[in-house]
Amino acid sequence: LCMLHGIEPGIYWHMGKIVECGANCAEPKGKVILATIRRDSFDLEPMNPRERCTPASVAAHTLYEKTRPDLLTGPGGVLDLREATYEQLTERAVRVRGSRFIPADDYTVKLEGAGVVGMRTIFIGGIRDPILVEQIDTFLEGIKQQAHETYPELRSGEATLNFHVYGKNGVMGSFEPQTQAVPHEIGLLGEVTAANQELANAICSSVRIDVLHTPYPGQVATAGNFAIPLNPPENPIGPVCKFTVYHVMKIDSAESLFPVEIVEVGA
Repeated sequence: LCMLHGIEPGIYWHMGKIVECGANCAEPKGKVILATIRRDSFDLEPMNPRERCTPASVAAHTLYEKTRPDLLTGPGGVLDLREATYEQLTERAVRVRGSRFIPADDYTVKLEGAGVVGMRTIFIGGIRDPILVEQIDTFLEGIKQQAHETYPELRSGEATLNFHVYGKNGVMGSFEPQTQAVPHEIGLLGEVTAANQELANAICSSVRIDVLHTPYPGQVATAGNFAIPLNPPENPIGPVCKFTVYHVMKIDSAESLFPVEIVEVGA
């Protein structure tokens, strides 16, 4: 419809990127959004009178799951938001201008597919001993080495063991910028993936016991260094999936895979 009425491609692409998530671009986030589109701009206003759009809330939506918030690659080209502007039109509405669509030389579409790669078991607990918290990285590396010595499946790659240290870098991992901060406590999630649930359970149980009882430099207590909130302490959570197809495919035209059929109805 936008193409039929001569709307700039960058305008309707940008609008579509936002309104597909409803009123997530509002403050507070809501469900239903009204978009009014023009040839070179579009307006956004939430339907709930307790919500409002602001330039910041609308612009922030492009940060959602994007490698770059200013250049968004899609089928047939790139949505360029480097010159986009966000104007507070009314107390609750925002007008967006300046979005451009840059056609690509080749039309491409992304293909995605997933498959089961194993079974997973986890354990979770907390560590508050400051002596252990301060050396948690070297401690967990030692736990991994012990597990690899015990289970040949870990050495061969048939099984995997991962730790997520919440309170330190559990969210961002190696990208965490605050590398010197020492928390007063941490939450530890241990994750084991193996070819079958029984093996995942066995490795996970062994690793959890090692976390609980392995000594470390400066240790004062002999046990009880790992607080486990759940019983049973190991929890099998079933199949693990990963992308088995994640590919950009070049095609001759959009219609070759996604044909458009127009049917006129009525008298």
